[in-house]
Amino acid sequence: MRWRFFVSEALNSIRGNVATTVAASVTVLIVTFLLAVFASVGLFLYDKTQGVRNDITVKAYMKVGTESEPATLDKVHNQLVAIPYVKSVTYVSPAEALKQLNKDLQKDAGSLTENPLPPAFYMKLTNPDKASQVSAAAGQIPEVQNCGSAPCVTYGKEIADKVLSVTKWVLVVLGALMALLGIAAVVLIANTIRLSIFSRRREIEVMNRMLFAVDGQTNRTYAYPCTETTVNGQDYVDTLRRYGLIKYARVGGDTGAVITNPATLDPLRVPALGLEDHTPADAVIGFVKSVEDSGGMGVIMFHGIGGDYITTDTDVHQRLVDYLVEHRSSIWVGTFREVMDFVMKKKGAGAR
Repeated sequence: MRWRFFVSEALNSIRGNVATTVAASVTVLIVTFLLAVFASVGLFLYDKTQGVRNDITVKAYMKVGTESEPATLDKVHNQLVAIPYVKSVTYVSPAEALKQLNKDLQKDAGSLTENPLPPAFYMKLTNPDKASQVSAAAGQIPEVQNCGSAPCVTYGKEIADKVLSVTKWVLVVLGALMALLGIAAVVLIANTIRLSIFSRRREIEVMNRMLFAVDGQTNRTYAYPCTETTVNGQDYVDTLRRYGLIKYARVGGDTGAVITNPATLDPLRVPALGLEDHTPADAVIGFVKSVEDSGGMGVIMFHGIGGDYITTDTDVHQRLVDYLVEHRSSIWVGTFREVMDFVMKKKGAGAR
């Protein structure tokens, strides 16, 4: 079955490139792990930092007794809402303010004849960095300005300013570290891809030397494994072209892989009919007829004949051979290199 072939090819590739496979896998795993950990920590710190910033509250107080003047409260509320950077305004009555005190202060206040706390409006901001600006604007409202006991507007200036300054730098540092880690991840993965391409180039180079020891030939053709021209998503055809390791190479294709114009043919990307498991004779011979009718060139890739993976049945192969013998006066059958040498010679001469 076809999946067995792919599994077998993958395992063979891993066994032949153990060091590169381990290096690439470990690199990707480490980078992914570090990204996940740092992203989690970064998001946690960012969430906490934003929480601290969002807790900044500007409080505007009014004169004691104003709580009994609804018209005045509505007027001040509307003026506060209109201040830039104010997200929400909440009215806090003296009774509610008393409940917000700790138990000791509530006990002390209970000994008094009346509630000494003034009515107030609590403002949350769209931008906590603008707390000082909002505070100044709120202090210009007459009912707030004449609260009777300064300060009439507070937001814990000293502590708030320090918190805002620290959290701002925390966010800057987090952003910078995330950017650096992202760049490091891209660089590491890019190096891993280049290492994989180098390994594939080195593998081809070693095989060329071994074959040279057998037949003394220096020009080789190549079939991309499983017709894939990429390693880890990176195309390595131009690497083969640059180093001159391969003279011609064929990729995959279907019954439409008929070559009719050598002028546009890339010798390292020659289309070929890759036969599927148990392809019928009519389909194979039909491809040959298409090539014959076009007066062009066709490449047929077999994997196993009568056995092995992606098997072409013996009788199918025999029928193809018989057809080629019968039409040998009009069809030239040669090796991939022989035919490509002829085609490239014609291409250089400007002829079809």
